Amino acid sequence: MGDSYDASTEKYQLTIEGYTLDQSQLPENFKGVFSESAQTVTYIYTKKLYPAADVTIEYVDLEGNEIHASQTISGNVGDSFDVSTDQYKLSIDGYTLDESQLPENSKGVFGETAQTITYIYTKNPIPAADVTVEYVDTEGNEIHASQTISGNVGDSYDASTKKYQLTIEGYIVDESRLPQNAKGTFGKEEATVTYVYTKENVATAVISDKKEKEPTATVVSKKKRFCTKIAANR
Repeated sequence: MGDSYDASTEKYQLTIEGYTLDQSQLPENFKGVFSESAQTVTYIYTKKLYPAADVTIEYVDLEGNEIHASQTISGNVGDSFDVSTDQYKLSIDGYTLDESQLPENSKGVFGETAQTITYIYTKNPIPAADVTVEYVDTEGNEIHASQTISGNVGDSYDASTKKYQLTIEGYIVDESRLPQNAKGTFGKEEATVTYVYTKENVATAVISDKKEKEPTATVVSKKKRFCTKIAANR
């Protein structure tokens, strides 16, 4: 008791890895005199900041296609992040967030490895303009009632199947003029798929009578010739 102490030396004012001594909060009692009461000298340290790898928030549809520009957040190793807020959980025109597939890592801690958080959206159906499938001859005349295909914008259609590439009696589809848009995607503009048919040639069977007519012979009986001769002698 009464002896002095000095806790300001390197023996007590330690260098701690990952931390920096806060020089603005050095203890006033790091030097003093021992007494009957216990004394505490407190050194305060601040954690050193190490830039962490970025966290990327991406927005995709059910097929994994990007539907909105991704966002990136940065921080220091050990810092926490939260991208479950409206700032990152976006409302995207034409799409609805799939609540059944929310990312499990929307809240976490920055680290040395890059992280990706993915929000998945389903496309809102938008009725598209119809696709009309028509059937014409080589002069453009309709030879069969047209068909109509309906769907939503962005959906694909296929009018190359037998359901639409019809077999029409008396006609043959012109394979050299098949429509290039038989397969495509529904849009806001109407589309027409045209199948061109050529008229089928009907073979006419000509039946010829190859049998020649037999000549008709006139038969005169001997009796008749005799009577004619007597009459002449008279």
